[in-house]
Amino acid sequence: MRRILENLFRVQELDSAIRDLEERLAGVPADLAAIDSGVEAADRELSRIREKRQAQEKSRRALEQQVEDAGQAVKKHQRQVYEVKTNKEYTAMLHEIEGGKRRVSELEERILAMMEEAEGLAEAERLAALAAEEVRREAEAKRCRLQSRSGEIESKLAGATAGRQAVLDELPPDILAVYRRISRGRNGLAVVPMVGGACGGCFANLPTKLTVEVHGMEELITCEACGRILVWKPEGGPAPAGEDGPEN
Repeated sequence: MRRILENLFRVQELDSAIRDLEERLAGVPADLAAIDSGVEAADRELSRIREKRQAQEKSRRALEQQVEDAGQAVKKHQRQVYEVKTNKEYTAMLHEIEGGKRRVSELEERILAMMEEAEGLAEAERLAALAAEEVRREAEAKRCRLQSRSGEIESKLAGATAGRQAVLDELPPDILAVYRRISRGRNGLAVVPMVGGACGGCFANLPTKLTVEVHGMEELITCEACGRILVWKPEGGPAPAGEDGPEN
């Protein structure tokens, strides 16, 4: 019976390891998505700044065209001033010329302000491009590391699965059925070592008689509190951790 109980405990260790490996593997897509999300965010910021700079440049060109048009209108009026017939027309023409000059001056001031703003936007775009490139480099490095870890996990998972099957083949069907029933009812933790006279799953204190029986490893003993199978591990090796508190 000792050999059977030792194999049961080994199956429990492998089941716990397999469950952990599967959970880690299942988290890989989310990790990859997080990496891609970081790259997309950096690219969006770069696009936002670039589009703002391009829109500002388009607006500045439109203003420059308005300056050109207003300047041409002033020159036209300056030529026409000598063709007017009356003082009233002369005064009106001078008013148009002065208004046109003010318009040109105002537009040029706006253009100068936009040119200063354009310098800031160009620098912001340069920095955003550098940041995006750095994010892409880091993302590629993270993907490589993640793929490497995924390969290691898959290899360990394959080994643990094969090892589990080898141990399962040595277990009597009736004992295996008990293990699976308890495992389903206890969140995958069916076999635990006795720890200091207590159940290693729920940590309930065990009667002295029961601890002696567990120590003997001559029959299948279950905890009176949680129903898990108890085994004796004198070497103090690693054991699946219990998820319950003390049970009454």
